[in-house]
Amino acid sequence: MTNNQSLWAGAKNMLVFYLLHNVDEFELFRRSLEESSNSPRLRNSLIVVIVENETFKHILPEKPYFLYLTKTDFNFWGKLKNKENKARFDKRYDLLLVYGELKPHFVRLANKAKVQKRVTITEVEGLNYDIRLAPVAKGFNQIAKYTKEILGKIQS
Repeated sequence: MTNNQSLWAGAKNMLVFYLLHNVDEFELFRRSLEESSNSPRLRNSLIVVIVENETFKHILPEKPYFLYLTKTDFNFWGKLKNKENKARFDKRYDLLLVYGELKPHFVRLANKAKVQKRVTITEVEGLNYDIRLAPVAKGFNQIAKYTKEILGKIQS
């Protein structure tokens, strides 16, 4: 991320946490994400989709930048079981975006991530962040556009 650009323009990659409520809403999230971010940024990003159960993992689209996690992906001590998934969090990210409530083990994962700027859209207990945006809309498409617009105005 360079200093003379906005947070959005300067972010070469992102780490996004998204709490899945239902498949239709996820489809809107996926489309909004792909529309609001250019392809290289998205390809270099990690989108953590938090799902309730393993069944969702098998019906959601496979993309290299999506990581579907459930609480069963964590061991007793709250650490990721899968070493490949764990390694994806060792990478440095320019921007962290959190959409939705996170359970404590996901909060720990987000807090340990190597990120330059942390942005949350909702109040999340225990989450470390630099900026908290108060969304003015309910639909994810509007929230994504609002996030991009606001971060486009903030200098890094």
